[in-house]
Amino acid sequence: MRFSQREALKPVKSAIQVESMDDDLRTGLWNALTKFYWDIMGEELASIIASRRPGKFLKKMWQDHLKWPIDTLRGRWRSTLSKIREFYFSSK
Repeated sequence: MRFSQREALKPVKSAIQVESMDDDLRTGLWNALTKFYWDIMGEELASIIASRRPGKFLKKMWQDHLKWPIDTLRGRWRSTLSKIREFYFSSK
């Protein structure tokens, strides 16, 4: 619990988010993914995309989760990440 919550300056969130995410949770999850995956794997993923051989994780995410045609997984890493980010932040 944070100081502001202990001192009743800010309410404690009590609801478990199952059907949707608030902005704090959405941003926190994206930041964790960025820090522990995108930033670490960025160079490797960039070379994989440039070589036209999508990595297993990226390919599975692209076709199975995002439901995007696998042949659209081309181009630069930054533009690919930008597409994923845009989808993530526009989802419910």
